[in-house]
Order: sequence, then C-alpha cells, then structure tokens
Amino acid sequence: MPLFEHPIVAQWLVPIFIRIFFVFGVIGFAVGIGIVVNHARMRQVFGVMNRFVSLRHRAKWLAVPRDIGLGVQRYPRLYGTVFASGGAFSAVMLVSQTEFSGLVFDPGHGAPRTAVALIVGYALVCARWFLIVGGIFAIAAGVMLIYFPKQLAAIETYANRWYSFRRHSRGGDTMHMALDGWVESHPRAMGLTIAAAALFVTIHYGLLLFVRS
Repeated sequence: MPLFEHPIVAQWLVPIFIRIFFVFGVIGFAVGIGIVVNHARMRQVFGVMNRFVSLRHRAKWLAVPRDIGLGVQRYPRLYGTVFASGGAFSAVMLVSQTEFSGLVFDPGHGAPRTAVALIVGYALVCARWFLIVGGIFAIAAGVMLIYFPKQLAAIETYANRWYSFRRHSRGGDTMHMALDGWVESHPRAMGLTIAAAALFVTIHYGLLLFVRS
C-alpha cells in the first residue's frame, strides 16, 4: 500500500495539512490585498504583530553547568555500587526482555509496514542499543569508582568538557528585517505577488477540501 493511501495518512494527516494550507492561503491573500490597498495601515499591523520573543534569555539556566563530582567523590563506594548495579540491571533487561526488530505498525486495517513504522522501528532499535552501551559504561564507571577512583578522576578531568550551545547561538537572536524592508519599498508589486500566490493556494486547497468533504 502506498504511503499516502494508508488510513492514518489519508484520514488524518492529509486533511489536517489541507486545512492548514487553506487557512494560511486566505490569510496571505488578505495580507496581499491589504498591502496593495493601504500599505501604511498594514505596516502598523505588522509593527504590532512583529514581537520578538527570545528563548536565549529564557533558557539561560540550561546553559549553566552543575558539578555533582564532589558529592560522588565523597561517597565513592555507594555511588559506584548504584552505578554498577543500575547499569547491569538495565543492560540485562534490555538485552533479554526487550525486542523491537519485529515491530509492525498495523492500525487494524491489515496494512503492511509503512515508512513511518520503519522509521519508528529503527529509532527504537537504535535507542535500545544506545541504552545497552550506556549501561555497560555505567558498570565500568561504577567499578572504577569503587576500586580505581584516582584513575577515574583523571579520565573525568580529561573528558568533562563543557560545550555551551548558548555561546555558539548568539547570532540566532538577531532579527533580520530585509524582507520587510523590501516589501515596504515595493508595496504594490509585492502585495500583488503575495495575493496571487495566496489565491492560487487558497483555490487549490479549497477545492481539495470541499471535494474531500
């Protein structure tokens, strides 16, 4: 069965996308006509709507490193036992009790495996092996914390590098208003272009919407 004929895609995803494009087509057509008729008023509307919300300031606490090494080094045997036993339990359970290779996405219509099911299945298999490897590393870290704490501290000193996405994403909060300036410098041409493109989208998805309904 082709992907777009699958019941989930045909009955849920496609109608949702058709309605989204139809609504935004109507909005785009109204914006284009508004720019042509009264671009000064539309500029005021855009000025009210263009509110810049920065996640950089809101998410600052996520970029603050928190060191728990002192607490772990104070009770090495306790934490080492917890790490080793937890890693061993998770690894054994994931190896012996969990199997995703036979995953089949079947919504009850007898449909064969789809591309979405394959993606989900491979993602679960990769996550399973990632957790198994993580459990093995937890066992090794626990054993080293109990019997070789100095060697583990040396490895942590070399491996504990803090990489801040916040530092490398400073330019992501810069507002780029070149398109707005271009529209303001050619209001009628840009308004007609936006209205024509939006009208085509509205008619196309409107026909799909009413035909499907």
